[in-house]
Amino acid sequence: MFTLDMFETYLQNTNGLDLIESNKKFLDLSPEDQNKWGDIYRQKIQSRLSKFPAYCMELDLTHIGFSWRLLNKGHLMKGPHKRLQGKPHGCYENCFVFVNDNSSIYTGYALNKGKAVLQNGQMVNVPAWVRHAWLITASKKIIETTPHGFLAYFGIQVEPEYLWDLITTGVSEAAAKSFSGCDNRTNDLSERVKYDFKMPGQH
Repeated sequence: MFTLDMFETYLQNTNGLDLIESNKKFLDLSPEDQNKWGDIYRQKIQSRLSKFPAYCMELDLTHIGFSWRLLNKGHLMKGPHKRLQGKPHGCYENCFVFVNDNSSIYTGYALNKGKAVLQNGQMVNVPAWVRHAWLITASKKIIETTPHGFLAYFGIQVEPEYLWDLITTGVSEAAAKSFSGCDNRTNDLSERVKYDFKMPGQH
């Protein structure tokens, strides 16, 4: 029987680099261990990001190996320092287009300047960590390739080929949602808190 301890040892030994095999081994775990791993992961990444409180996080567990690498090797950064005029909502494509010998691709999560309108018409700030990709120069400057505003970034450096694998492979969306606790996600702000964790200090 493949256990949670065996899975953690596998991730440590392989550094989470094999995206396909990591997912296969994760799905070899019992449903109970899958849920336990997801719960532990959410708690740990929440702790890593506590410096920048957010209303929620679009937690993506479609690639377990990458999620493990991000948690253990991710860099938390404030920015951006520069912008390029790329496509809106096209961060991955933009990074493929703009990366050069003087920059590297980073991917993970970015903290947006989210806003929402309550039923009474009041506008409120609801910053959220969302999946994202960006560039970092050789001098460690963050380059945002979309017109959207972000307050902070949490990610790891990846090669273009690895990023391509991230966005074109993975466990099924239904499976990812089932063990990330997001199987009932909704756009209703009053309900989202049920499925997205709150950061420390949020009530």
